[in-house]
Amino acid sequence: MKKSFHYILLCVCVVFANMQLHAQTQEYIVKAVFIERFARFIEWPPESKVHNTAKPFVVGVVGENPFGTELERLYNQQAIKNKQVDILYISDYKNIERCDIIFISKSEQSKVHLILDYCKSKPIVVISDIEKSQSMGVHITMGMQHNKVVFAINDKAFEKSACKVDYRLKQYAVQQK
Repeated sequence: MKKSFHYILLCVCVVFANMQLHAQTQEYIVKAVFIERFARFIEWPPESKVHNTAKPFVVGVVGENPFGTELERLYNQQAIKNKQVDILYISDYKNIERCDIIFISKSEQSKVHLILDYCKSKPIVVISDIEKSQSMGVHITMGMQHNKVVFAINDKAFEKSACKVDYRLKQYAVQQK
C-alpha cells in the first residue's frame, strides 16, 4: 500500500512538473515573439548600427537563457527591421555593445544596475522580466497577468536613451505597480 501511494505521488509530481515546464516554455515562446514586435515600434537613432543594412540585428541574452532554442528557431526565418538576426548569449558585459536589444534574465537580478549603467550611453533597448525592473530603469518589462504575457513601457528610460518608442506600442502596455 505504501509503495502504491509513493508511486502515485511520484506520478502526480512528474505530471505537475511537466505542466509547469510546458507553461514556462510557452511563456518564453511568446516573449521571444514579443522581442520582434517591440522592435517594429522602436526607432533607433540615425547613427545606430540598426540603420547599417550590412550588419545583422543583434539580440543579446544576458545571464541564463530562459528561451531554450526558441530564439534561434524563431529568428532563423524571421527578420527584425528587415535584417538577419543574430542571437548573442552574453556572459561578459563588454559584448553588450554589439547588441541592438538585450534581454536581462532573472539570473542577473542583482546586476541589473550594473548592466543598465553599461548601456546608459548606447542605443540599446533593454528588456527584462525581472520583477520591478521597470523601476530600475529597464525600457520594457514583461510579466504575466491572468496567464497572459503583458508588458510595460518605461517612458523615463526611453527619454534618457536615444531610442524612441511609438505611441501605438504604448497603447497595449500595462501600467506597472
